[in-house]
Order: sequence, then structure tokens, then C-alpha cells
Amino acid sequence: MKITINSRVLKSALESANKAINPKPNIPTLANFLLEGDGSYLTITGSDGNTTIKETIPCETQGKALLPTNLLELVRTLPEGDVTIETEDTTAKVGWKNGQSTIPTFDPEDYPIIKDEEGLLTFSVKGETLSKALSRTIPHTADDELRPIMGGVLFNGKEGGVLDLVASDSHTLCVYPVKTDAQTTFDFVVPASALKLVVNAAKAGDVEIANGETYLRFRTGTTTIITRKLVGKFPNYESIFPKTFNSTLTADKASILSSIRRVQVCASKASGHLKFNFGMLENSIEAQDLSFGTSAREILEGVTYDGADLTIGFKGDFIARSISSLDGDKVKISFVDPRRAAVISSDDDEAVVIAMPIQI
Repeated sequence: MKITINSRVLKSALESANKAINPKPNIPTLANFLLEGDGSYLTITGSDGNTTIKETIPCETQGKALLPTNLLELVRTLPEGDVTIETEDTTAKVGWKNGQSTIPTFDPEDYPIIKDEEGLLTFSVKGETLSKALSRTIPHTADDELRPIMGGVLFNGKEGGVLDLVASDSHTLCVYPVKTDAQTTFDFVVPASALKLVVNAAKAGDVEIANGETYLRFRTGTTTIITRKLVGKFPNYESIFPKTFNSTLTADKASILSSIRRVQVCASKASGHLKFNFGMLENSIEAQDLSFGTSAREILEGVTYDGADLTIGFKGDFIARSISSLDGDKVKISFVDPRRAAVISSDDDEAVVIAMPIQI
């Protein structure tokens, strides 16, 4: 196999594929780049066995080669200009304007077959929209060995081309609706680790998503990401959302977040519990840590409350994360009662977040 390609183009493709490679894989050959040429295009593949990235770039080359990841280390140091890679037996010669290096090669036939199933369903989403939706939902996934399904984002396709992206860590839940060209309903759960790779790739343009029996394919620009779907039953998120509310708080986002963080300093380090008091006379946050004899209380500024007096508890980290995850200067928090989920939204963001209260 002989390749001649611009060093900058090669570096970009290798760096993209390298994001899927585990430095210490269970299968040793996965610690390498697979290069495949069909005469018109060069495809560079990196994989950890569950998630695969393929970069396809124009290049007149034919054949296959399996090269170590230190190829990327070398290419990063090369000057702008053409690079040649020529493989022969168990070595590859990498040449540039005024130098040459020799690196080992391995048998490409030993590289595991990465499934790219023909999708039972294929649809497209605007890349910028998908990237933003994933940036909102991924932080709400959980790393839970007992419930691995919570480590992914649910793609729930509804009638009318509406796709809900949903994630939850049991304390918070985020829903971000986007428009697609899908003509049917569907649902599947995608690992957050794979979707973090999709976030950046989606900025290249519209994303085509293909839903196979076991795998999913995300394709945009020169990048193809293939990942295994998570198996399990995702919770019925729509049943968690209250249908009506008894009270609403409208707050300046920066101000309420500052208040939460100040009061949280004096909360119990073990529980992180905060108590919120809302009513006609005052709106406040308080916390205490009996173990260390510390406490704090602050009157909220820049808030408007409409409804009956309410005292409700939240974990400080979770309520702060829920509020800060939304765009806009103002947030609205809607309540039913101290035991039901609070719904957090913003006029400047499509996402809706719910926060589960705690008993105080």
C-alpha cells in the first residue's frame, strides 16, 4: 500500500479516529489505526470495540494497512506538505520533504470486523441542533453499574418528526426536543461516551443517523461514528412530568446560582441538602451542618414567586447543575408540592429539566 497525502489532512483524520481508541484495549490489534484504500478514498479507522470512528478522505490509494498509533505522534511533528506512507511486509516507511521514518506494521486481517449494519431506519438531524441537544442532555446521564441504561441518552422519535433526546441520573432529568425528517416512531439508547464524539463531529453539518439491530451509525461530513446500542428499558420520562402546577418562581439565573453556591458552603458535606422557602413575605435558601455547627441563610434577590407558601428541599449540586445547564438570563421553576418534581425551563432554551426534591 502506498499513500501520498497532505500532512495537515492526514493529521486531522488520525486525530479524529484516535478519539475512539483505548490505549489499553482488550484486543491488542485495536490499539492501531486501520487504513483502507479503494482507489479514490482513504478510510482511517479507530475503535475500542464498542465505538468506532471512520474518517474518509480523498486519496488515490489501494489496499489495507494496520499501523500503530505513534504514527499520529510522528505526523503531528511534520511540516506542512506531502507525506508518503509505503508499506512492505512488516514495516512502513513514512517520508516527508527532508526526512524519513520506519514504523512497524501488523496484519490488517487481524483487525476485528466493525459492523456497519444497513439501517432499518435512517433519518437526518441538523448538526448544530443535535450538537446543542447532546451538550444539554449528556451531563444528566449516570455512571451506574447496576443500571447501565442510565449511562446513555434516549432517542425517542414521535409522530410529526419530533425527536426527544432524554437523559437522567435519577436526581435530574433533561428533555431536549429536535426536528427530524423521520416518518415513523422509534426509540433507542446511545452510550454517552459515543455521543461525546458525535457532539464535535455534528458541527460539520447535517447528521444522518441509521438505526440497525444492534448498532447505530452517525454520519456527517467525512466522519462516520458507529456504536453499539445500550440494552434495557429506559424509564417512562413522560409520566414524571407534572401536568399542572400550583406555583412558579421566576429568577435571575446568575443571582440564584450565586445564592445557592454561597449557602451550600454551610450545607452538610454528606447530604448537600438545601431548604428553599417561597412565599409572599420572602423567598430564601438555608442550610446547616450539625456535625460542624455551621449554618447559612440568604434572602433571594431578583426573584418573583406566584403561588401558595412552599418549603421544598433539593441537593445543592443537582439543583445548581439543572439551573446552570439552561441558556438565558432568566429561569422559571414550576412546582406542584414538596414531594413532586420541579420543572426548570427558560424562554431562551429548548431544553426542559426536572429536579427531584428531597425530604427535609
